[in-house]
Amino acid sequence: MNSCHGNNCTCYDISFDKLIYQSKYTLNILSQRRAESKAYGYSFTPEAELKLETLRSYLHVLDDEYENIILGGKPCLDCNKLQSLAEKTRRLSATCDTSSRIDQKTDSSAEAAWIAKNPYCVSREKWERLAYKVCGELRLNLNSVETVCDITFQLIRKLIPCDIMVSIAVYKQQCDLDLHITRTPEECEIDFEILAEETTSDLDLQSYQQLIANNMSYDVVKTVYENGCSLEVNNLAEVMLVTPMNKYKVKDFNFNGIPDISKLKKLDVDISDSKYLKDPHKFIQTLIQDYGD
Repeated sequence: MNSCHGNNCTCYDISFDKLIYQSKYTLNILSQRRAESKAYGYSFTPEAELKLETLRSYLHVLDDEYENIILGGKPCLDCNKLQSLAEKTRRLSATCDTSSRIDQKTDSSAEAAWIAKNPYCVSREKWERLAYKVCGELRLNLNSVETVCDITFQLIRKLIPCDIMVSIAVYKQQCDLDLHITRTPEECEIDFEILAEETTSDLDLQSYQQLIANNMSYDVVKTVYENGCSLEVNNLAEVMLVTPMNKYKVKDFNFNGIPDISKLKKLDVDISDSKYLKDPHKFIQTLIQDYGD
């Protein structure tokens, strides 16, 4: 777009960036052909040589003028000369696809972390892809898209601290191995009293005994509560993980081994307070110490 009113001249052509790229694209082709003519004896006519040098000189001026304009300065050429230069350049340069420019590099390495922090700024499809990727890296299989998205959101926001995921994975592992809690009623009562003292547990003794009956050890229960979530047993005698957002059946959390929670670092999730990461072996041994041989 060019306009001149009296002594005021606005010289800003919205196609200049495209024109400069088009010139560079053409120069790249001509330079390759000239190099091939020297290396392999291919034809490169004097006309092509003149076109290359002329276009190069045009591009030099265009670059200078365009830089002046986008930085808020005044162009050196008046509007007529600038438009004339643009037309001459268009005649010498080849048309090209600017949708994937070779002079621009796209760095998408931080895209996942940005999506994780801004779930409401992307499409549902992008969030679902990220959620499934996160769960996959955590070796976690869930039975619905909605649950995958919810759990991923809460892991990223630390509404479900990652140590809870490890504790549930260890619990499910012990159940799959057919290992059971070996606690006497007296030991169970003592454990309950300690749990009440060391956490903000809202459990009563009967509810705690129901969790033990569901093969959930004291240390698994403690890990859930000291990380801000809770547990309950529903009318079907199923253990439920209660988070700030929802309730989930623990039986629906299926892990292929211990979750690799270090993967959350790629999403800029702060997991520095994870007890598991500080000493994985000790953390897991503590969780399984009440299970029988």
